Amino acid sequence: MQKLRLGILGAGKTAAWHLKSYRRIPEVEIVAIANPSSERGQRLAKKYKARHFRDAYALMEQADMDALDICVPTGLHKDFIVAALKKGLHVYSEKPLAASQSEIEEIIAVNRGAKKIIFNGFNYRFLPEFCRIRSVIQKGVLGDIRYIRVFRTTKENPNSYIFGPHASGLFNEFHSHFVDLMFSFGLPDPVKVFACGTTVHQARLVPDTATMVLDFPPQTIAEITVSLASPGLAPEMLMIGTEGSLRLDYGCVCLVRKKDVWSLPESILLMFKESMTLPYRILKNPFQGACAHFVDCVKRNALTECDEHSALRTFKVIQAAQRSYRENKPISFPG
Repeated sequence: MQKLRLGILGAGKTAAWHLKSYRRIPEVEIVAIANPSSERGQRLAKKYKARHFRDAYALMEQADMDALDICVPTGLHKDFIVAALKKGLHVYSEKPLAASQSEIEEIIAVNRGAKKIIFNGFNYRFLPEFCRIRSVIQKGVLGDIRYIRVFRTTKENPNSYIFGPHASGLFNEFHSHFVDLMFSFGLPDPVKVFACGTTVHQARLVPDTATMVLDFPPQTIAEITVSLASPGLAPEMLMIGTEGSLRLDYGCVCLVRKKDVWSLPESILLMFKESMTLPYRILKNPFQGACAHFVDCVKRNALTECDEHSALRTFKVIQAAQRSYRENKPISFPG
């Protein structure tokens, strides 16, 4: 079987994770890496025996590729995606797909003619813990979902792209992950969106800590809180349904069946079990499942779970949250 020849834009932390993922997929050959920082790019290119370019467009012109993986700041995505599609390349773009609705719509329009595979890299939906949660929901173990709370903290490096000119804000860069997860769990579009936030570290990202509340019909409320001001290893989640609940801590899913009465010993045992959770999640490559999905879809010429249309659906919710934050009021959706 002919290998999928792949080029990478970027040589940062995310690109390094992607490269490790592709190395474990026999059907992939890394042929080129582009990064304006020649030292990092050359180091990775040497490690993976690939050509090195300092310019992304030179890579697209000169490297013999089937697909391009884009691991650069969000504000640069659209132009690179469009250029790749026009070159006849399949595209994996790190999330979010682009910085605005108009940019995503332009990508959709270009690919209408190019007819290539686009994957918007929402890797969380491919992590084992979220696959398990999705299975629990689909089997009806929790009954009707009434409440979801997501809590994600991380202490970003002050030099991170997220604080740079090409990032697209906290909601689009981080909350979008969890909006996509809600859709992967089978929830419909929300009917109302509210967002509020604060800034802990001045002169950085505004806001750097924020909560989104989504009202899904008929009776589901989801609360998504993200902060860049406190260290954290992995997302936490609480989900409550009419027949049970579950908690996610450090990659471990704890399922609790519905009981009318909990004795004190049972409650203590449950608390002890949750407190003994080990953070094994951080030992795993968080992009392995997403990269494998992209490669599989390209091989089969099949739509990805997170294509450009899915990206637009998620972005419209994020856009409503951004408006809600600015205007400090709930926004009816679609507005």
